[in-house]
Amino acid sequence: MKQILTTEFVDVPAGVTVEIKSRVVTVTGPRGSLTKNLKITPCEMQVIDDGKKVKIDMWLTRKKELARLRTTASHLRNLVVGVTQGYSYSVRFVYNHFPINVTVEGQEIQIRNFLGEKIVRRVLVPSDTKVDSNTGKKDCLVLTSNNIDSVTQTCARLHGICLVRNKDIRKFLDGIYVEEGGAIVQDE
Repeated sequence: MKQILTTEFVDVPAGVTVEIKSRVVTVTGPRGSLTKNLKITPCEMQVIDDGKKVKIDMWLTRKKELARLRTTASHLRNLVVGVTQGYSYSVRFVYNHFPINVTVEGQEIQIRNFLGEKIVRRVLVPSDTKVDSNTGKKDCLVLTSNNIDSVTQTCARLHGICLVRNKDIRKFLDGIYVEEGGAIVQDE
């Protein structure tokens, strides 16, 4: 059954401004500015309450459209958290016999000696993501950015390029895995 009108609200904290022009959202905060194109979702977005909330309306919705509405609201919340706190993900290198050698050169991560192979695997890192290899933990990288899409996509590429093929994955657990991640916790 269709619902006539469905509305979702996104809170905007103090110090953050949201601009919407034909469903292209620009969020500016203390950590910088992020832009996301949300034209694929047929909805109405407007800033209300003197910039304290964003109202998203969708007309004649069924179950799938409701999911798209909530996804759009989640994208906006991720942008707000990105410009206020930022995101940090930690990846860990797991190996049994052959130690994985990872080097960071500019905006490229190079992976050598995975399962003893001679090929060099390369992952390009977006320009807005910082990679820190001096974390104090052994075999660990920390990826930091304001944009959650950049950080999580880089983690997914690192994991995907080091998948074990043609072997029993219950025995060969080598690879690069996300250890922890989320918004950067602010000390108060």
